[in-house]
Amino acid sequence: MQGISLNFFQGKILVQTIGIGNHCDMSKRILNNTLFGLLLMLSFPSCRPLSLNNPGDFDSKSNLQTRLFQLFLQSLMPPVIPPQCPVRSTPWTSPKIGSGNTTVRIHNVITLNNGDVAIIGNTLETLPNMPIHKNTGFIGTQRNVFLLVLSIETGEFKWVDYLGETLTSDSGNRSYIAKFSNGDIAVVHSTTAGADGISGAISGKASNVIPSVFVARYSADGERKWHTYLDSARFLGESLLTINSEEQIHIFASINSNTTSYDPFGEFPAPLNSAFNTPSQNVRDFIHAKLSGDGSPIAQAFVGSSSSSEEFFRSVASDASGVYLIGTSQGNINGSGFGTNPASGYSRPFVAKFKNDLSTEWVRYPGAGSATNDYSGIDLSPVKDGILAWSTTYETFGSPTHPYVGPGLNHALTKYSTTGAMSWNYFLGYGSNNVEIPFGLPYLQLAGSDTLYSYGYGSSGGTRYSGFSTLESGTTSNPYPIALKKVNGATGTIEKINYSENLASPSLKAIQQFTQSCSGLLISGQSTLPDTAQNSKVYANIIALPKESLP
Repeated sequence: MQGISLNFFQGKILVQTIGIGNHCDMSKRILNNTLFGLLLMLSFPSCRPLSLNNPGDFDSKSNLQTRLFQLFLQSLMPPVIPPQCPVRSTPWTSPKIGSGNTTVRIHNVITLNNGDVAIIGNTLETLPNMPIHKNTGFIGTQRNVFLLVLSIETGEFKWVDYLGETLTSDSGNRSYIAKFSNGDIAVVHSTTAGADGISGAISGKASNVIPSVFVARYSADGERKWHTYLDSARFLGESLLTINSEEQIHIFASINSNTTSYDPFGEFPAPLNSAFNTPSQNVRDFIHAKLSGDGSPIAQAFVGSSSSSEEFFRSVASDASGVYLIGTSQGNINGSGFGTNPASGYSRPFVAKFKNDLSTEWVRYPGAGSATNDYSGIDLSPVKDGILAWSTTYETFGSPTHPYVGPGLNHALTKYSTTGAMSWNYFLGYGSNNVEIPFGLPYLQLAGSDTLYSYGYGSSGGTRYSGFSTLESGTTSNPYPIALKKVNGATGTIEKINYSENLASPSLKAIQQFTQSCSGLLISGQSTLPDTAQNSKVYANIIALPKESLP
């Protein structure tokens, strides 16, 4: 079979035939593109070679001919095949992430288009037993943020990169990770005030006197495509990131005022709105900023309330309809027009949804109106028809499928539709004791299913969640028994709770992240504290299990 090739000679394109082998798919593509051939014949009334005299000019006589020829050649090329995701069912446990002699935390875990696992966290040491770093090694002497990718087939480390020094706290609000549709990775973290910036940034770090927001984009194989710094003189060092349906990066960053102003990011155009508090009040608000996929600043807006209140955020997520944020506020987020805090002046969880243009769509406050206690928002989990919101409470609200168990602090799980309607909620409590959170409470919805799974914990004394004795299985005796809950995602009904043993005291383990790879394997991030008396020594592992292991 014959194909074609182009040779450039003296400013003209010469066309010649070449042998390209016996490829049936190629012949089909040629037959399917007869129209292109006809158009080309009509556009070439003679056998003169094609002139390249400014073919990019739409008024040029050769523009149409050139573009038709380009389309014809593109139609003959083999299709671009995306990375394949291998189906896997063999369980594995990754090597230790960290030596166990210092604190290593994992903050987020995602899976890539080829099934591999990407995690972001921070460390006080150069991680042992790793491949050589991709772009930047461990910087300085303080805690560094790292980005690590593991093979979905074996759990072995494929590559690691360090993103520079971060604030000394190991809070998960200081580094975050998300994925573009093509499998690229976006990361954010909060740099230390005294750190110098990594060279080559789109916008360099403005000062080593204040912290900055570091944002970067990576390919799945570790190429750092770009990185940039965002600077505000009032940045408090907490940042989150997600990617919207238009492949744009949304950043949330905490700020407060001085006596004269709330300073937005200097790299962006002026904010779309005004700050919600006066500078003299000196209280915490947010900046919500949007960048293009190539790192270019697009827009920023203030998020806050006008009641001299403090706002904190905990987690962010997105779906095709918008961007969601959960946190805690003492006032009404972005004014009372989007929803009213039931106990203004006291901390209440909020769930806010923003449109891609940064405007507010709705705000909900999962909680009751008692003015005697403060509650907090914990985490978000997107599901196929809404959003799940974890929070804490000392009182009931909504129409729960499982009641509040008092008088202690309960966890509340609330499902909202994409329009902000409460679909269902339930409570988990120990009775007289307050619920405890060793690390996190991740949720997972199985692909193609309404079934939800979540990890939780009994108390330090071994107490289990109250009111589920007929649904429980598993024998435990150690502190913080691990509870794997099976929930009907359509109704909010808890169907099963399987308990498994935690490590024997003084050790402790906790499941921090829970997701599913396109390979079918369930991926969880587990942190281990060998001795609770030495809580500065923590290491992590990534665990892969077949979905058949779920109850």
